[in-house]
Order: sequence, then C-alpha cells, then structure tokens
Amino acid sequence: MNAETLLSALVRIPSVNPCDRPAGDDPTFGERRLAEHVAEILLEMDIPSSLREFAPGRYSLFAALAGKDTSRRLLFDVHLDTVGIDRMNVAPFGAEVRGGRLFGRGATDDKGSMAALLLALRHLWEAGEDPRSTIHLLFAGDEEYGTLGTRQFMESGYRCDACIMMEPTDLDIVIAHNGAARWSVRTLGRAVHSSRVHEGENAITRMGSILTFIEETLNPELAAQGHPLCGLPNVNVGVISGGREHNTVPDSCEITLLSRNSPTVSSKDFMDMVNDRLRAFAAEQGIRIEIPGDYLLTDGLNTAPEEPVVQAARTALAAHGYPGNLVGKPYGTDAFLMRAADIPTIVFGPGSEHDCHTPDESISLEEVERASLVLADIMRRF
Repeated sequence: MNAETLLSALVRIPSVNPCDRPAGDDPTFGERRLAEHVAEILLEMDIPSSLREFAPGRYSLFAALAGKDTSRRLLFDVHLDTVGIDRMNVAPFGAEVRGGRLFGRGATDDKGSMAALLLALRHLWEAGEDPRSTIHLLFAGDEEYGTLGTRQFMESGYRCDACIMMEPTDLDIVIAHNGAARWSVRTLGRAVHSSRVHEGENAITRMGSILTFIEETLNPELAAQGHPLCGLPNVNVGVISGGREHNTVPDSCEITLLSRNSPTVSSKDFMDMVNDRLRAFAAEQGIRIEIPGDYLLTDGLNTAPEEPVVQAARTALAAHGYPGNLVGKPYGTDAFLMRAADIPTIVFGPGSEHDCHTPDESISLEEVERASLVLADIMRRF
C-alpha cells in the first residue's frame, strides 16, 4: 500500500457535506461509505473501529490502538467530509494523477491527511511496533459545516492527553489559529408597488449602506486587533438574499456573516462587538435591522510551544529533515473543541491550505508519504 493507491480510493468515494439537506438527497452526500471503507483498512491492521451516528444518516468513525503506556492517550482527529463539487475544473472523484499530484475533491482537505495517518499506522503494523501511548483515532463527520461529529464526540465526555487535529499545514506545526462566528443580519423595509418607490422603504438599498460600512469602516478598524501569528480579524459577507419580485419594493434583505477573530478573544465577544457597531451605525442612518439569535461559534486555538505534543512533533520533523516551524493560521478548525476541554492540541498535516476548496484541488503524493513517516515517528515518541 502506498500514498497513491490509498488516497485514490479515498477520493473516489464521495463524502460531500450535505449542509442542511438530508444526507439521502444525493448519492455524493454523507460520510458513511467513506467511514466504512476506512474501517476495512483499519481491520486489515487488526484495529477494530465503530461507527458513531451524530445525526440521521451522518457518521463518524472511532478506533483505538493500545500503546506501551495505556495510561496516556493521543488522539488523531481527521475529517471525512468535503465541501461541494460545483464548478470544479477536474473530475471531483476521478483521483487523476499528474506530475506527482493527485487531483480531486478532498485530496488536500482532508483525505491527504487521512491517507498519511493510515499509512503511518501501516508503518508501525508492518514493523511490529506498538506506539508509545495509546492512539485514538476519530474520523469525524461534518467538519465543513456544523462541527457536529467532533462536537458530539467531545460532549460525550471524551478526554485525552493531547490531540493532533489533522488539516493541511505544509508540514508546519500550527499552534494558534483564529476563531470564527457565523450569523445573520436583516434589514427591514416597507413593501409597495415599484411605481411608488418614494412611498416605500427598500431593504436591499439599505443593506447596501450596511455592506459599505463593513467594508470601508468596520474591517479596517478590526485589522488593528491582529494576532502576531494569525493575521487580521475580519468580517466577511458570504451570502445575501432579498426581495420577492421585480416590481415590488423589497421589505427584507438578509446577509450571512462569517467573522474571524484572534485566538486571544472569545468568538462570542467578538461577534457581540461587531453587532454593537452594526446597530449603532444603523441607528445613525435610520436603518431598521434585526439580528436573529441563531449563530455558530468556534473559538481559536492557542497552544503553548512547551507542550509535550508540540515538542514530539518538532523532534519527529527534525528527524526527517524538516524545520518544525511553529506557525499560526487565519482559518479555524475543530481544535477549538479540544481547547474548550483543556486538551493540548496542534494542527498538522500534508498539503497547503491554498489548495483547499479550489476547482482543481490536488496534493503532492510525495508529501503524503513523507507526512506518514513523521506521523509514525510522533506515535513512537509521544
């Protein structure tokens, strides 16, 4: 078994996150088929596993490998789901190999990390070695949308001594990343026939003022709160909707916001601060707004460099000729759930974040192979 054989099989099994749609609506949706395939690979190495349903038709997979010291547990968390496949330039599930790179949805995010992890376990199994600590494996669902797979796993009371959250990091060690919040803001207007525009209130044009405020005033202000490793906080408007028909002045317009905040700041506090600024601006401009109470929060990651898991990863990387850079990232991961449980966590894996979610997503097979050697070494050392 090598990186190409393993990763090709993983990419050819669709595991698109259905988001708010039922998992059975489309054969490309959901994680179960991929989870069952991974379970078969683990069983070949005498590692039993169990499916864990966290929502109707949605699954994670958990497995454990006993170590020499069964009192210590190291968790590897890698996600099964991918983003959607619309407007891809390559066959999303074709697993085509060109120039030493494998192309397809999930090749980088996150099946390259999954392949590296499975290969690392294979290295130990073929050598007849036991890891130093007990290894726990969570192949989580729903990382790309609601974080339900890892969230429910942690809410069950699970605890361990350290975690490696597997995401593409160019084989750098991510010890800090931003938090995030997702919520909606709605402008309110008054609907009238479009021939009497002056008698109505256009919610869409009023939202235009909100959008300009976010881009020209709010985001420059937030940039002053940057973290030395994680870049600039910001608010992104990802979705907008409004209006009912072309000849009616719209009485409602809604945007979906996604903020990124420094790991030293609570995502809830950051969202509340942004909302206070939006309410104050709207009041000044005479714009009526509503901010529904539904939101999704993920706090940032902020792990001390002295933590044993950080040092084990640096030592393993050095043994294979890598510098073991400690870095921060502007994105977020499920690592916030580990931080909330006081579990020292790093984010680590092959591939680049710049290849994630792209129309021609791909990863270097050589880097996947190298990552597997580093991961096996971490298992020997932690």
